[in-house]
Amino acid sequence: MPLLEEHDKVFAYRRKSADEQILIFSNFSADSQSLTLPLDLQNRRVEDLLHNYDKVDYLAKELRLKPHESFALKIIAANGK
Repeated sequence: MPLLEEHDKVFAYRRKSADEQILIFSNFSADSQSLTLPLDLQNRRVEDLLHNYDKVDYLAKELRLKPHESFALKIIAANGK
């Protein structure tokens, strides 16, 4: 399911199953991009599956992507799984 479709320089995608969610964020720009995350993704712990800059372990309200930054994350459920 596409996320943040209003951003033409950022590809954001969510894949959901009954027991997990995977998020992909990719900045296809040579400039940093700032994004406001949907409410259900704000203030969430995540497991970093893949990244090309710094490891990500938490999603706040705002997300700032460096130039050409990409990462894949798994949402950690409230019970820690």
